[in-house]
Amino acid sequence: DLQESFSPFRGYFRQEFQVLEEQPIGTYVGTIETKPSFTYRFSENHKLFAINGTTGVIYTSSVIDREVLQSDVINVVVLSSQPTYPTEVRIVVLDINDNSPVFPDASIVVSFKEDASSGRQVILDTATDSDIGSNGVDHTTKFRLDITVNPSGEGAFLHLVSTGGLDREVTPFYQLLIEVEDKGEPKKFGYLQVNVTIQDINDNPPMFDQDQYQTSVLEDIGTVVALLTVSDSDSPTANGNISVSILGGNEQRHFEVHTSPVPNLSLIKVASVLDRERISSYNLTVSVSDNGKPMARSSFASLVIFVNDINDHPPIFQETLYRVDISEDIPKGSYIKGVSATDGDSGQNANLRYSLVSGNALGWFSISENSGLVTSAALLDREIASEIVLNISAKDQGLQPKISYTKLIVNITDVNDQVPTFTQSTYHVSLVEHAPAGTELVVLSASDDDLGANGTIRFSFDAETPASIQELFRLDAVSGRLSTAVELDREDQASYLLHIQAADAGSPPLHSVGKVNITLRDINDNRPVFYPVQYFANVKENEPSGSYVTTVSATDPDLGRNGTVKYIITAGDASRFRINSNTGKITTLVPLDREEKTAYQLQVTAADGSGLRSHTQAIVTVTVIDTQDNPPVFSQKVYSFVMFENVGTGTAVGTVSATTVDLNTNISYLITSGDQRGLFAVNSAGQITAASQVDREEQGFYQLKVVARAGEITGEAFVNITVKDLNR
Repeated sequence: DLQESFSPFRGYFRQEFQVLEEQPIGTYVGTIETKPSFTYRFSENHKLFAINGTTGVIYTSSVIDREVLQSDVINVVVLSSQPTYPTEVRIVVLDINDNSPVFPDASIVVSFKEDASSGRQVILDTATDSDIGSNGVDHTTKFRLDITVNPSGEGAFLHLVSTGGLDREVTPFYQLLIEVEDKGEPKKFGYLQVNVTIQDINDNPPMFDQDQYQTSVLEDIGTVVALLTVSDSDSPTANGNISVSILGGNEQRHFEVHTSPVPNLSLIKVASVLDRERISSYNLTVSVSDNGKPMARSSFASLVIFVNDINDHPPIFQETLYRVDISEDIPKGSYIKGVSATDGDSGQNANLRYSLVSGNALGWFSISENSGLVTSAALLDREIASEIVLNISAKDQGLQPKISYTKLIVNITDVNDQVPTFTQSTYHVSLVEHAPAGTELVVLSASDDDLGANGTIRFSFDAETPASIQELFRLDAVSGRLSTAVELDREDQASYLLHIQAADAGSPPLHSVGKVNITLRDINDNRPVFYPVQYFANVKENEPSGSYVTTVSATDPDLGRNGTVKYIITAGDASRFRINSNTGKITTLVPLDREEKTAYQLQVTAADGSGLRSHTQAIVTVTVIDTQDNPPVFSQKVYSFVMFENVGTGTAVGTVSATTVDLNTNISYLITSGDQRGLFAVNSAGQITAASQVDREEQGFYQLKVVARAGEITGEAFVNITVKDLNR
């Protein structure tokens, strides 16, 4: 913008330019009128503006903030070169909306009395804005405020106005936020926090928490009768400082008010001794007042006090000692005994509670707290405890209760509930066999914790022990002594298991069964006995040495060494046989020859480990069985026979004969040589016959070799046959 004028006072030309604040460096401001060949400069250095010496263009040399300038109009002088002509330049810095409205304080505190009427107002500081014109504060915004515009047109008066209805007891404090805006584009805003405190007035009376109180008290001085809780909605510092007093019903000053460290709590206490028998109740009027200004407020309540008796009588039991007999088998919950006490006081002071103090460690009993009735709380057992002494207390329910004591002695009577018990479930007894009758085996012992007949034990044989076994023993029913009735033979029976019954004399009786295990120890009372006594064995002849013959056996019912049997050959040909002393096995010492001896007889004796021999010996007969061990022997070494030629086939020539000493041997014959043409034959009887016609002219003499065979063994002989001519 350019405005030109001539200054008549200074004699130089005047120009005016405008520029907006906050523009960047180098912003164009204006151009002065120039002349050719002239140069231009400021008359003095300037921080905000610069000039082009040739063109006369003025521009900003820094960012301009209008609000910090002393004036928004800046005058500068531009000088030309020779000749020097000054030009006055007036630069107006134009405002932009770069500042928000600002209150003097961000937050202020104001107050109203709670009874302030509608329209009551408080003046507030107004906001200012460094901007000007339309960028300044708009005092016509829609605040809930009274705004009065300054007649000068600058600023406004701000009033915070009460619309009425304030109540400090409802809302003691308000926090308001006031907003102010300017008229710039864009608009800018400022804020003020207004903290409004509502001042109390004495518009509420103090109150008791109840209109009527009712309580009871003991006769003692200093006893707290009642706790009175009061309240006042007004401020405790201004109008809520309250006090309690007794206005009526306390003419004899039996009661007084005490303050409490607890706020709003007052105590009514007994100030002098009360006599319930004279006055049993009091009706007091109590008042509570504040200290409000200009006038205190009060309220009232009724306090009814009943005087209670003090607890000055202890309970008294009807008996100092109670006794009762009770059977141990009573069921749980059974009645035992009732105890009773009285108390000369009244009310709670005479309301008695019973309890078991001691003596009930087993937990067998319980007592009714109200009636004093003692009952069983568990099953009893006389064998654990036969007498219980219960300490019972009776206590009243006074504030300072009194208590008295009595004893209940419970004698628990016996029932037959215990089974006799053997000290050992099984007794083990060892006895030498053949011990004389009456020998003591063991003394049985059993116990029964019951009393009298219920605990008296008798012993007897249990039915599980057979009668035949019972006859062998004697049992003393009272002492439990068990002995033998006869001599016992271990070889008949080595052990006995007796079942013994221990029974009490209760009704019905109870019993248990124990066992006695009797073992007989052996003595050497038996000789070895052969069975069978006679043994027969066959042995083939020529069997090698060590061949098995037979085994003899003897038994001895004794044990151990006494029953260990050894064998020995005591008669017979011991040179040809031997016996295993432990097993009784008989074998040959040498090969036997039937042809030498056909049978042997041995006598064997058995003895036990202690040397006791058998009464009867075993007889062993050994027969030697023949075998083919001897060759057949011909009756002649050479036989000679004569025959005629041309005899018929089958014609007998002669007979050879061979024998053997072996038994049951069949001998067969055959021609082994001398008969190449098969002219002769021999049968099983040794008879030689013509097998075909024999011609003397062909051969007149034959010598045959004949073999006799007995099994695998053979014998031989020669047979000479002479053939005679028929024509002679």
